Amino acid sequence: MIVIAYLAAIVAANLIVSEFGPAASVWTAFAFIGLNITARDRLHDNWQGNNLAIRMTLLILSGSILSWVLNRDVAMIALASAFSFGVSEFADSAVYSRLMRHGWLRRVNSSNIASAAIDSVLFPLIAFGGFLPMITLGQFAAKVLGGAVWSVALRRRTLVVACFTLVAAPASAQTLSVGVGQYANDFVRQDVVEVVGLGPIGTSAIASFDLSADGKPVLLAQIGRTIVNSFPALLAVDVGASAGPWDDYGHWEPHTSLRAMAFLVGPLKAMAIYTVQPFADWQRGVVVKLDYTLW
Repeated sequence: MIVIAYLAAIVAANLIVSEFGPAASVWTAFAFIGLNITARDRLHDNWQGNNLAIRMTLLILSGSILSWVLNRDVAMIALASAFSFGVSEFADSAVYSRLMRHGWLRRVNSSNIASAAIDSVLFPLIAFGGFLPMITLGQFAAKVLGGAVWSVALRRRTLVVACFTLVAAPASAQTLSVGVGQYANDFVRQDVVEVVGLGPIGTSAIASFDLSADGKPVLLAQIGRTIVNSFPALLAVDVGASAGPWDDYGHWEPHTSLRAMAFLVGPLKAMAIYTVQPFADWQRGVVVKLDYTLW
């Protein structure tokens, strides 16, 4: 699953940069390359002592070759990606190996800083034919920040949701957003981070992470209908189910919710969701959050 996510991310990044140019590389650095430099640390754990160097080399080359097969115009981008990833992998592996006695978050984020610095210099230099200081700085910051986010998401409990967020939600979503807020029901109050993909005909998929519960995710799949859509506010009703196989629930729980949203500045919006879940131990819950639309 990590290998599939890795290849999907590198192919998506290469194709997007080839289509939209250097400026897009900063965005892909956060969303996709941050995943790649973090995922290879997880693969470092899984493949240690089993031809690690050969496997990583083949994986890096596979991503570039697959990008070229899908679009022959991406050749220079794919070449730059393979070379910069290959060189930065040495730095990443060296730092990561020296920190094996430390916890996962420290190991992965420390090694990400080293590899992101090298990759951010080499990739634009080869792909775009010159040193672009602002693009290089933007890529470096985006990779380190994106890697930090993925270092939490790629904990074993949340791996499935991470792959869903990277592949399933963007592939099917018309818009994708991230938000932070607070959820409360009859029993608990939780601080949450949510990734929301809105698809066609009112469908949506949500990955919700409870920050106070070791980042354990809950998935929500639902379909809704907008009943008031007068800018700058929106009121909608949703019907669906939440799934907790990766948290303490372990089963699906149907719900109905009323969603009110106010647009603040540009893609930033405030949202309140009132949920009724009649077949659970609790019956009513409220989410209040700030949400930012990525696209």
